[in-house]
Amino acid sequence: MKNNTTPSNALALLTGEGSGLDHPPAISSIGGGGKFDHNGDVLHHPGNTFICHIDPQSAFYQCLSDMHDALRALPGAGCLTFLPKSSFHMTIFCGISGNPLGVDGWPDDIPRDATLETISGIWRDRLSRIDELGGFTVMPDCMPVPYSLYMKPATKADARSLLDTRKQLEDITGLVREDMQSYQFHVTFAYLVKWINADEAKDLLVSAQRLFNEHLANTSPVTLGPVEFCTFETMHKFTPYVNPGVA
Repeated sequence: MKNNTTPSNALALLTGEGSGLDHPPAISSIGGGGKFDHNGDVLHHPGNTFICHIDPQSAFYQCLSDMHDALRALPGAGCLTFLPKSSFHMTIFCGISGNPLGVDGWPDDIPRDATLETISGIWRDRLSRIDELGGFTVMPDCMPVPYSLYMKPATKADARSLLDTRKQLEDITGLVREDMQSYQFHVTFAYLVKWINADEAKDLLVSAQRLFNEHLANTSPVTLGPVEFCTFETMHKFTPYVNPGVA
């Protein structure tokens, strides 16, 4: 899986240089469509998605938990708002979300005035007709920014399986994603609340790399559970739909 984040644009992602924005894109005032407000408090941002939660009983979850704690303890972590550990997951395919709904695309076979509940219902029906998806093995790749862990397929077979699953979900949802080949799998620890200056950004990047080396660089390959179709109201909790046709 291609890594599109270089040291130069990693700095830009933290400083906002060249973005033309006053604050990171996930941040807004209440009612402004963001995922968090300017204080880092979570906002209503409903949607659905296809993810693999990280098993709380796994060694990998413990490594993520240790990394989460270490990141929060960094002197420069005040620019971040952290997700609860219970939300640890790797997204397989992005669904539809936003407030208003559809800021990240719209299904090509569903009316534009459909509600989230209607869309989720249609997709649940389609999912009930197929076998369970999943069983990928992945491993940590790198920590290019201090709030996101990049993941990669453990083998070429896993890379093919992930791509095939994403294509299948594209067909099921009617959501055409331009990043089908280049999507960067990741586990999110936090969101950036405010831009920081270049020196602060460099310090955070160095610290994140050090912590990655300590907690995640030597992690064994991780076999993920089944792909879960989840709905959410905020970025703090993703609730899986259980397919009644699967034992």
